[in-house]
Amino acid sequence: MDSQFIDSLKKLSGDELYKQALTFKENKDWTNYAMYLTMSANYDFDLAKRDIEDATLGKLRLLQDHKKTLAFYEATSEFSYSLYYLGHMYFHGRGLKKDGVKARDLYQAAAEKGNARAMHCLGSMYSKRNIKEIKQDYELSRKYYEMATEKGSYRSTYMLGLVYDQGRGVPADQMKAVELYKIAITRGSQQATEKLVQIYKNTNLKEQVTNTVNYFMGINKVNKLQKIYKFDSDVMDLLKENVEMRDKIDTITKGNKN
Repeated sequence: MDSQFIDSLKKLSGDELYKQALTFKENKDWTNYAMYLTMSANYDFDLAKRDIEDATLGKLRLLQDHKKTLAFYEATSEFSYSLYYLGHMYFHGRGLKKDGVKARDLYQAAAEKGNARAMHCLGSMYSKRNIKEIKQDYELSRKYYEMATEKGSYRSTYMLGLVYDQGRGVPADQMKAVELYKIAITRGSQQATEKLVQIYKNTNLKEQVTNTVNYFMGINKVNKLQKIYKFDSDVMDLLKENVEMRDKIDTITKGNKN
C-alpha cells in the first residue's frame, strides 16, 4: 500500500472521510468505499460507525478488491476498526488463507482498543464448537458479550439474552433474558423481538395482558400481539388505530413544543 496514500487519508477528518466514502458508494467503488468508511470509523465518526453496523455492508465488502483492502488494513493497524477488519479477513479467508488463531489475536487487539464489534466476534468464536483452532469456552464468550453489551452492541445484547435464555454456561434465567432482549430491541435487534414473542407466547407473562399489550404497542410491534394471543382482526384493527392515534398526538405535541 502506497504510504503517501495512507498519509493523505490520515490528514482528513472523520467527516471528510465519510463524505468521500459516500461518493465512492454512489459510484459503486466498493474498495475505496470500504477503506474511507473504515478510516472514518477509526476516527470515531458516529455516522461511519452507524453505517458499519448496517448488515448490508458485509455483502458490499465481498465485492471489494481484497488484496488492496488487506494492504490498507495492515497499513492502518494502529486503529481499532482496521484491526477488526483485518481479523475478519483472516477469519473468512478473504484474500488470504483462513486462520482462526490469527483472527482471534487481531480481534483481541481491536477489543483492547475498545472495539465493540471485535468483542462481539470474540464472544461468538468462543461460543462455537466448529472453529477447530479455538476451544469452546462459554465463560470467555459471555465475558466478551458483556463487554460489547456495555458498549451498546445490539448483537451482543441479543446474544447475552440467548445465553441466559438457553443456559449456556450459566443457570437458565428467562427473566434476565427478557430484560436483555428488551434492551436489544431498543438497540435495533429484530432477532430479540422474535425471541421475546416466543417467551411471552409460551410462559405466564402473557397473562399480564395489559402490560404485554402496552409494551408491544410502545415499540410499534402491534402485529406481534396476534402471535401471542391470536386476536381476531377486529381487535388487531382497534389496536393499530390506537397506535396511529398515539403517533398523531405525539406529532402534534412535538410541533407545539417547537
